[in-house]
Amino acid sequence: MTNSARGKLIRSYMKGISDSELARITKLTRRTISKAKAGEDISFEKMMTIVETLGIEPSFLHGELDARNLKVLNLWQQLSSKEKDIYIALLEINAANKKS
Repeated sequence: MTNSARGKLIRSYMKGISDSELARITKLTRRTISKAKAGEDISFEKMMTIVETLGIEPSFLHGELDARNLKVLNLWQQLSSKEKDIYIALLEINAANKKS
């Protein structure tokens, strides 16, 4: 994935986010990075959160992969750690907004 494509993808997620929400994203991202630096293993759990938030049935856990699941998993593997943290923070905010 090119840097341009990554940038477009991130911008599409960022569209419509207010300054206060952006501040929350920054705070959550920093917290996620701190947890990772402290040695907390969060990658699989966070990946599952992303898959579930995107509404994808995690059938790949049972050995079945469809085209959409493969696309998401391939995208996830291509992202840098910082990009993953941004997505994780965005999804945590999305989940918090749905609960309230």
